[in-house]
Amino acid sequence: MIGIPGALAGLIRLHEEHGSLSLAQVMEPAIEYAENGYRLLPGDARRQAAGASQALEFPGTAGAYYKGDGSPYRAGEVFRQPDYTTTLRKIAIGGRDVFYEGEIARAMASDLSANGAVIDLDDLKQYEAEDNRIVRGSYRGYELVGTDVPAAGVLSIQALHIMEQFDPSSMSEAEWFAIAGQALQMAQRELGVLGTDSAAVRATSKEYAATLAAEIAAPGRAAAGNGSPLPPLGPRDDHQGHTTHLSTADADGMFVSLTQTLGPNMGSKVVTPGLGFLYASTLGGYLGTMTEPGMRARSNINPFMVLKDGEVFLVLGAAGGGMIPPAVVHAISRVIDFGMDLPQALAEPRVAGGFGSAALNAETTPGIGWSDDEMDDMRGLGLEINAVARSGAFGRVHGIQYDAATKMWIGAADPDWEGSARGPTPQRR
Repeated sequence: MIGIPGALAGLIRLHEEHGSLSLAQVMEPAIEYAENGYRLLPGDARRQAAGASQALEFPGTAGAYYKGDGSPYRAGEVFRQPDYTTTLRKIAIGGRDVFYEGEIARAMASDLSANGAVIDLDDLKQYEAEDNRIVRGSYRGYELVGTDVPAAGVLSIQALHIMEQFDPSSMSEAEWFAIAGQALQMAQRELGVLGTDSAAVRATSKEYAATLAAEIAAPGRAAAGNGSPLPPLGPRDDHQGHTTHLSTADADGMFVSLTQTLGPNMGSKVVTPGLGFLYASTLGGYLGTMTEPGMRARSNINPFMVLKDGEVFLVLGAAGGGMIPPAVVHAISRVIDFGMDLPQALAEPRVAGGFGSAALNAETTPGIGWSDDEMDDMRGLGLEINAVARSGAFGRVHGIQYDAATKMWIGAADPDWEGSARGPTPQRR
């Protein structure tokens, strides 16, 4: 199901309240890429090819993302977006109003209503980007900062609060991350009840974390709690095909952690002719949890920051559906508990809760996965451990680490995916 495109409203508001350049300046690089094109990455080429059977049903999508004969672009070919170029230029001049009230809004409303959608021009005009609830916690002297529903910052905070009850120096690395996997599995079950102040306070409570920690299978305990395995999670959130995370900073010390998603591969597969962008279908997977007007959809996106003594230390987030909170938690633990820098932390294997199963999944992708001996360490805690070897299966993190002593930034992109870390010649803050 297609909902109102909300990313632009949020980005425009962010620019109005915190930006230092004009909107036209900020949008210039995106317009240049859309107009002149860029070489398609192998992953993007695979995704467009995989979505073709549905996407080609829509003339706007066929014209925007496929060749004239309906064939997909191949990896390495230059992909240009002339319609999207026009749309971006109109936004650079007209801002929010042209998208939600003006020419672009009228095109969207006409196309959507003609094809059975419930969105009309009044809905677009009334759309507002609202403040979100900030959630906070702490981990071994570091401050944790995330956002609540529709994001999953509470889940990462709760998992870290549970993990704080244990000492990683007293166990093997594999045993420690088996504890992390169990903590994440417990936290994931909170997603269905989040969305209120009281739910967030309970889920991020240190006292509640201590109670949950008693159910963790750890060295010296034969099994979790009363001897029963952890109950299974619900069906896996499949909204991971087209999620993008960006972590960035400027010379004035402004940091941004931003996650946005279309949902599954190519989102809804729908492009309004002449506009050039895909509508998301994120709303579809969450309608069952939205029972009252004003409720927000719940998701696993997790833009996150870690502070030390009031100074930003880590800025991170990930793509990967239900594997986003585990990826964030693993990165934080690797840096804080094991003294790694962020690029090294992202190259290490991960453990996460199994979806639809009480078992834990452990990463065994060649070159970055757990060894057989380490898997045995995890199973030695009385846990069922599945080996999973698939590139990108455990989340794809992009982040920044700030070193206050040297006043230097370290950018990091998950080596298990097609991201990158870019920046100017090293700058001092």
